[in-house]
Amino acid sequence: MTTTSAKNFAKKIKWTMVLVFGFMSIAAGAHADSITFSDGTFNTADWALQTIVISGNSPTMVSATQQTTGGNPGDFRQIEHSFTGPTHFASISLYEVSTYNPSVSGAITSVNFSEDAISIESYQSTGIVLQQGGNYYFDYLIDVNNTVWQTLSKTGLVATDFKTTTGQTPDFSIGGGPITFGFYEANSVTDSNSYDTKVGIDNLKVTLNYTPVPLPSSFLLFGTGLFLLTKWQRNRKSS
Repeated sequence: MTTTSAKNFAKKIKWTMVLVFGFMSIAAGAHADSITFSDGTFNTADWALQTIVISGNSPTMVSATQQTTGGNPGDFRQIEHSFTGPTHFASISLYEVSTYNPSVSGAITSVNFSEDAISIESYQSTGIVLQQGGNYYFDYLIDVNNTVWQTLSKTGLVATDFKTTTGQTPDFSIGGGPITFGFYEANSVTDSNSYDTKVGIDNLKVTLNYTPVPLPSSFLLFGTGLFLLTKWQRNRKSS
């Protein structure tokens, strides 16, 4: 091999390695990953409370308070509803520190959710809720009527498992906007009687499985290697 050929061969090896490392960086960024948001204390400052009325009368009272004893164990969040039927409404507790942005961190592939729940007075329906673009998306879990703490969970939830009250679904793709997670409590009656319901929620846990967005440097490295290798091949043919 001549000195010139050896130098060209060395350049080819160098640029090929740049190309390979760039490809490997992109592939590494495409592996599955997960992030978990959890709370077992329920400091009031970390949570936002909203109420939506689906049909009928508005509730006369909705409250969500941090209780420092009686949880599973210790602190828990107590949700209380007072209402007169007919009505169908939900109180939404959003964990404001649990915001995830798919366009920055990567598309969500699935969601796992669990909470501990107890009925203190009558019952409420509970489930996971998420907020995206000003809309609330719900997935029903169970009616809370147990008088001892019970762990409730769902796994492998995808975007189509969540619906607004009009049937829309959230955007878990890389083009989706920021998402904040939490839980909801709902009551629905068709008669005209008055009711008071109260439940406790503890040990909330939301795990997001997602595909990370590759770093821009990975694409730059891959593109540089591809450009240099193509240039070397063209120069080699012209000579």
